[in-house]
Amino acid sequence: FFFFFHLKFASQLVRMPSTRSSSPGRAETTKADAAPVRTMLPPPPHTTATPSLLSSDPTSPPSFVGLLNLALLLLCFTNVNEVITNVGKYGSLISMGVFEVERVEEWPGVVNATIVLILSWALYATERAACSATISTTVHKVLSRLLLFLIIACPIGLMFGPLHQNIASGIATLLVATVLWCKCVSLAHVLSAHRATAAKHGKRPPTVSIWQFAEFLVLPTLCFQFSYPRTKGIRWPWLARRVALLVIVAAIEVGIAQQYVTPCIANTYTLSSSPVGSVTHVRKLLRITGRLCKCAVPNLYVWLLGFFGWFHLFLNIVAEVTCFGDRLFYKDFWNSTTLAEFWAKWNMPVHNFMVRHVYGPIRAHHYSRATAVAVCFFLSAVFHEIIVSVPFRTIKGYAFSAMMVQAVLIQLLDPYSKGKTWGNINFWISITLGQPLAV
Repeated sequence: FFFFFHLKFASQLVRMPSTRSSSPGRAETTKADAAPVRTMLPPPPHTTATPSLLSSDPTSPPSFVGLLNLALLLLCFTNVNEVITNVGKYGSLISMGVFEVERVEEWPGVVNATIVLILSWALYATERAACSATISTTVHKVLSRLLLFLIIACPIGLMFGPLHQNIASGIATLLVATVLWCKCVSLAHVLSAHRATAAKHGKRPPTVSIWQFAEFLVLPTLCFQFSYPRTKGIRWPWLARRVALLVIVAAIEVGIAQQYVTPCIANTYTLSSSPVGSVTHVRKLLRITGRLCKCAVPNLYVWLLGFFGWFHLFLNIVAEVTCFGDRLFYKDFWNSTTLAEFWAKWNMPVHNFMVRHVYGPIRAHHYSRATAVAVCFFLSAVFHEIIVSVPFRTIKGYAFSAMMVQAVLIQLLDPYSKGKTWGNINFWISITLGQPLAV
C-alpha cells in the first residue's frame, strides 16, 4: 500500500502544471509555477569512479589527524601503564644528587676545564704572534700543534692520573675540551689561510682582537669568522621560558635514566651472566632480546630529550644571550633515509666544522669523497671514544668501532636506501636498538 501510494504521490509532483491565465492579477502565481519542480529523490550517489581513501591511489589524500590523535592517546596509555608497573616493582629510584655541584668530587672538573681554557688562550697568543710576525713560521707550527695536542691530552691524563672525577663531571669536562679544541683548530686554520693570502698579495694579515676571541669562545658555533649574523637584542621573557623548559627537560631525562634505563641494564647484565641451568640457550637468548627491546624505549626517550635539551634549548639560550643570529643547529634528521644524511642533519655545528676544516681541505687536495668521509668518521670516532670511555677510566673501543662500522655501512647501504621509506625505517631501527645494544 505504501509503495503504490508513494508512486502515485510522486507522479503528481512531477506532472507538468496546467496552462494559467496571463492576467496581471495572476502574474505572481504564473512566475512561481514556472520555477523548477523539486522531486523527493536526491541526486544519484554514484556518478564518478572514486577509489577508497586508504587505497594506494586516492584522488585526494585524506587527513590522518584523527589517527595521529589515537596513536598519541595509545602512547600515553602505554607509558602510564609502564610508569605504574615500574614504580610498583622498584619504587622511586630518582635521586637529585646528580645536580649537586658543591661537592668535593666536582672541583677536579673545574680545575681540568680551567687548564684547557688557559691552553686555548695560549694558542690564541701564538696565532696573534704569527700574524704580527713576532715568531717564525717554524716556531708557530710547533707551538700550535703542541697546544692543540695538550688541549685534549691534559684532561685525559689528569683523569687517569691524580684527578678522580665522577662520570658526569668527566663527560662535561671532555665535552668542553672537545669544543675548545674544535674552536682553536678553526681559528688556526682560518688565520693560516688569511696569512697565506696576505703574503701572496703582499699585504698585512688580519689579526683577531682579544674581545673577538673571547666572544668566539662563547658563541654557539665551532667555525671562526670575523663577523656573524646578529639579532637586535635579548628577549628576556622568551629566554626565561627556555631556561625553565631546559630545567624541566633535564629533570625528566635524568629521572627516566635513573628509574628505567639503569635497572633495565642491571637486570640485563644479571640475566646474561647467570648460569644456564634448566633454561635452554634459546630461551635465554629470547629473554635477553626481550630485555634489549625493553631498554630500547626509555633509552630512546633519553636520547630524544637529550637532543631537544641540548640542540634546541641550550644552544638557543646561548645564542639568545650572545645575540647570535644563525640558529640552524639541526635539520629534519627524523626524515633521514641514510646514515650519511642523519650525520649531516642532526648536529649542524659539528657538521659545519667537518665540512669546512676536514672534508673540504681533503677534497681540495684531490682525494676521493670516500677518503674524505672516512677521515671525518675516524676523527669523530676518536672523540666519541674519548668522551664515552675516559670518564670511566677505561678505553675498550666500543664507541670507536661503532662509528667506523657506520662509515662502512654508508658506503654499502646508502646508495640503495636513499630516498626510500624502508631507509628511514632502517635508520630508526639502528638508532632505537643500536644504542642499548652498545650499552
